[in-house]
Amino acid sequence: MSPDGAEDDLIEDLLADEEGDILPPEAGSELVPVVRYRFPKSARLTESSEFSRVKNAGRSFHGRYMIMGVYRDRPSTRFGLITSRRVGNAVVRNRLRRRLRDMVRLAQPGIIEGVWIVLVVRAAAGTVKTDALRSEFVALCNKAAIFVPKQ
Repeated sequence: MSPDGAEDDLIEDLLADEEGDILPPEAGSELVPVVRYRFPKSARLTESSEFSRVKNAGRSFHGRYMIMGVYRDRPSTRFGLITSRRVGNAVVRNRLRRRLRDMVRLAQPGIIEGVWIVLVVRAAAGTVKTDALRSEFVALCNKAAIFVPKQ
């Protein structure tokens, strides 16, 4: 949900009649389930021991702007982000974190269950566009074979 509620307003506008009453679905029409793209705290790696476990027992995949650590055979899929001060000042680091969280949030439904993933951002990532980060993220996910196979 967006902070200003615009998404909810749009959905209500699509389902409401002229008076603003929510309409029931028409007979024979199918409602498409709404996919919620969330990244709750339960889906994040937060303890330093979890990051260490991914580093020591997992595999790493290197790219130009980030390193992806993958640790398989876990009970749930969780993500962690590392942005050191080498990347830039606080504004740059926080902007990168927001971008990466958004990429992870959108990719999460397509990632297999039971992996812990850590993204370590390199210094070169501070100056690149979001498209370059996204394409590298997808390439690293493909290299790590963590996407759900298409049927």
